[in-house]
Amino acid sequence: MSLKLFGCSFTNWIYPTWADFIKLHYDVEVKIYGRPAIGNDVLKRLLFTKTTDMDHVIVMFTGNDRLDHGIDINFDRNRMPHHIENKHWGNSFAFRDQIFTQLNNSGLDFKKHFSLFHALYKQTEVIVDLQNYAKANQIEYNFLAWQDLFCDLSYRRDYAGLGKQVDLSKYQKNPLFRQLFEMIDIDRFLDNPRIGLLNYVHKNSELFMYQNDWDFHPSCIAHFRYFQDFLKPCLDLKYRNLDNLNEIEELSLNFSKYYKDTNCFDDPFNAKTDNEFTHDKFYSIRKNIIDNFFETQKEKLKTGYHYE
Repeated sequence: MSLKLFGCSFTNWIYPTWADFIKLHYDVEVKIYGRPAIGNDVLKRLLFTKTTDMDHVIVMFTGNDRLDHGIDINFDRNRMPHHIENKHWGNSFAFRDQIFTQLNNSGLDFKKHFSLFHALYKQTEVIVDLQNYAKANQIEYNFLAWQDLFCDLSYRRDYAGLGKQVDLSKYQKNPLFRQLFEMIDIDRFLDNPRIGLLNYVHKNSELFMYQNDWDFHPSCIAHFRYFQDFLKPCLDLKYRNLDNLNEIEELSLNFSKYYKDTNCFDDPFNAKTDNEFTHDKFYSIRKNIIDNFFETQKEKLKTGYHYE
């Protein structure tokens, strides 16, 4: 059995995340299909194409504002070379002149392209699609939430990454939305899909003190606590752990103490914003951090990643 982990930058970032801690803590083959900027449509395609009935999968759903469509070079000649050549951005499954990419270039203006209702509905639909596929193919599965999965993400740049809470009662009056929403198997979530990782951090003052002012991604120690609180109780029942929790915690805490006081202009980052790390810098910055702060675990932290 392989343990396959899917998600966006909250699953694979420049420093270790909850997915890395699974890799470090358990005696099981772990493959990580996380990549910054990808959306839930990509997670669904990856699950469809990269899993078998011998796998256990954990999917951390990402922003409901990241909706894909298929384009070809005749659709948009100007943007196409960028999407094909830059494999580190929010696109996927490139083949010749065809690719899937997000409707909008960023999550900041998604309401110009589609409504909040559409974003919330598509979020619901993709969750149901994934759980139905897993059940139909005898794939063991669990879900996680990067933050409240049914929030309004047009506010995320104003709220340090957080979306604005949405009262779903309005949308549940729509019979199709209500029917699909009630099909979601909440018990398959290891956390609360209306809270998730980022809300978990913001609600915890001890963890929030490690957030710096230029990168809204949860700190490394926040990922560790989240792993410890929500994933370890389940995974301990399935896999043999390596009794190295104290070491992982110490490494995570030491790095988080350093990172919270950094500036994005400092070496080795040399960036204007953290979004630059979703491009070419992602790999070099991650290697630098692992070599300098996670040396005792660096061999495991440099293998098992898949960026299809």
